[in-house]
Amino acid sequence: MGFLFIKRSEHELSQDRRKRQRAVARARSKARSSLPAFPRPYHWVRVKLGDSWRRPKGIDNKLRHAFKGYPATVNIGRRTPKNIRGIHPSGLLPVLVTNQKELVGLDPSVNCIILSSKLGSLRFSQIEAVATERGFLVVNATQKTEGGSGQQPENAAPSVGPASTEDEEKAQESPEPAATISAESSEDLKASQEAKDA
Repeated sequence: MGFLFIKRSEHELSQDRRKRQRAVARARSKARSSLPAFPRPYHWVRVKLGDSWRRPKGIDNKLRHAFKGYPATVNIGRRTPKNIRGIHPSGLLPVLVTNQKELVGLDPSVNCIILSSKLGSLRFSQIEAVATERGFLVVNATQKTEGGSGQQPENAAPSVGPASTEDEEKAQESPEPAATISAESSEDLKASQEAKDA
């Protein structure tokens, strides 16, 4: 038995996505507000460690034994709520896609697409075009181009490279017109070459 999908306008899809996105953001912020901070054990003793979480593994570690007066540790009871677990920040369920056939049973109002990293640039762009045409949100869109390198997003800062010389900049700004040889000058050149040969 096949699926029946009613084509919805892009405006309806974007409104639906925005509503779902707001709901997911609210649920995430509510879940995170109840979580304590999880600093790295003994980061207050050695400043160079930083406070990024690391699991305590020592045989006599006070955090591992959950002694009173020490910070809370990460454990399974503090897991992300089931209703928002694994959902993309857009509010859609991500699906890994490796070919066009895998797009058939998916709904753009429920699923977003992650194109496989194993795809080459040509196949990547083909599947991306088909997915966006059908109204899917492609999470990792325009990462591969036919040249093989990733495309830089429009809002990203320009890459910082070695400084170019003033001559190179002038050449890029205003290229000089190529010198053209007129018919008269070419006849003069031929005559001078014949004189040299004789």
